[in-house]
Amino acid sequence: MKFPLKYKDINGTGIERCNTILKKIFGMVHSENMKLLNQLARLRNACIHNNAIITNDKDKLNSLTSLSNGTLYFQNDEVIFQKGSLDFIISIIKEHFENIELLFSSSKR
Repeated sequence: MKFPLKYKDINGTGIERCNTILKKIFGMVHSENMKLLNQLARLRNACIHNNAIITNDKDKLNSLTSLSNGTLYFQNDEVIFQKGSLDFIISIIKEHFENIELLFSSSKR
């Protein structure tokens, strides 16, 4: 029996590692939501470790800011959180957990 994960697959952190396990072991399909969740992790890291200043990853966060309906945007190199941004972020996280729940409920059948 061949194990679906390789040693290098468990590299990465948090969300990226979880998504790799969900895809390779449980067959979860990569979705736009997973991409947004990874972008949220980048945004979180910039806020926590770099005072909400985005220098290198701004282009990787464009789809996140464009889908936020103006609640997240860049002003120079700083990310600005407007009213409604937390609701937007929570909706992405909630959708991800709903997708996981759907994956496991459909695999029980």
